[in-house]
Amino acid sequence: MIVFEFLLDEGHAHGLGHMTVRGPGEVSSQGRTPDASMMLFLSIGELVSAAHRLMTTPNLPAARFDALDSSFGLRFERSRERKKQGQVAVIHGTTTIAVVSQDELREALVASVVPFTRKHWRTIASDPAVLDSMRSALRDLGQPGSG
Repeated sequence: MIVFEFLLDEGHAHGLGHMTVRGPGEVSSQGRTPDASMMLFLSIGELVSAAHRLMTTPNLPAARFDALDSSFGLRFERSRERKKQGQVAVIHGTTTIAVVSQDELREALVASVVPFTRKHWRTIASDPAVLDSMRSALRDLGQPGSG
């Protein structure tokens, strides 16, 4: 099991916010020194893009997500163990947050990205770069590209 959570800092003009990833392990950009807040909308697009790249490129052993304007990042690694084929490890630094199937990873991203996008659609739609990034992320997740 894996869960992605996004928290938008409402007081910031540039869509700054935080990401938390929970599985058996947990990591968050929140509460770090130095501050690890990120350009959240664009970072979500990059997160989905990295996961999608790993899931759709059969020979790619790993894909990296680096949040925009932040030191926060994740690595998605394909399991090399024969008994765990089709599994993806979600890793932050040296900590494995979860090992899940590709379907579980995609479902977790859909379950977090789609409601977040709907909730903040007006803000997303007001910035062409953010709109393009989020539409691309929704397409990668097999979802309609509008709020």
